[in-house]
Amino acid sequence: MLSTQTPEVTTAPLKSPAISKVIWAVLLVTNLLSLTAAFLAFQTRNKLTQEVAQIKSEAIRFGQPVQIYNPKWGTVIDGVDPSIFPSRDLKDPRRGAALQQFVPRGNDAQRWVLQRPGENLAQPAPLPFRTYKTQAMGFLLAHDLPKAIKAFERCVELYPDEPEAHDGLARALKDAGNFPAALASHKRALELDPERVSFYWERGLTYMRAGQNDEAIRDFNACLERDATFADALNSLAILHRNQSKLDEALKFHNEAVALGPRRDDFYRERAVTLERKGDQQGASQDRIKAQQLRNKEVVN
Repeated sequence: MLSTQTPEVTTAPLKSPAISKVIWAVLLVTNLLSLTAAFLAFQTRNKLTQEVAQIKSEAIRFGQPVQIYNPKWGTVIDGVDPSIFPSRDLKDPRRGAALQQFVPRGNDAQRWVLQRPGENLAQPAPLPFRTYKTQAMGFLLAHDLPKAIKAFERCVELYPDEPEAHDGLARALKDAGNFPAALASHKRALELDPERVSFYWERGLTYMRAGQNDEAIRDFNACLERDATFADALNSLAILHRNQSKLDEALKFHNEAVALGPRRDDFYRERAVTLERKGDQQGASQDRIKAQQLRNKEVVN
């Protein structure tokens, strides 16, 4: 006789390996989501940093105070003096303008617009001259001549009676090959400070670059008349005479320059060129070795 008893159905529990796989899958997805969010946040911060750097660059290019405007947030900064932005003056309370503190976080529409300010916008008070000069010299040393010229022109505009502003502008114009304008700035610098020895040397370099050798010699000699130990003028005279194939006279000035500046590697390098042209290969080699030794010591120090 068939049994009418319903057999007991039992459900086997899930095996532990299956549970582990589910847990690992959940953890993997969670980690991937976290990494994706972190990457997107990094991209956003990096984009903001790049845009802030671009704002700074554009502010300098404007050459006058500007407003930084965002269509979502409105005016972010009301008037940045581009010549001091960012400021390197540690005593400047607006140092670096701390642009980031003005930029709202979490802005999905990071579009920044520079606007010329309205007539009622107060002009920021200029900072000390050395602040502007430091920035301008940074551009000059980096050989970013358009920015260097712009920055020194700003120096001259704000401090027209500061001779170093005119001298710096002259140097930038010389490096850019605009010798007439450079000489005009040299002239103004010397009118403001006729006893500054280095100003004569700088103008002499401009004359030499322009091919006006007689005027260059006159200015190098003017340096030495005011300071007989101004070795750079002697070195420049040596190069000028070498360029004129007056090698004996050039060597005389080289020797005087090296005697005054025995630790200047550039003096030895220049003398090596002249010695080589005179056919003194051994002397030229010794000077090049000495120049390299001094250079290596300078790098170590």
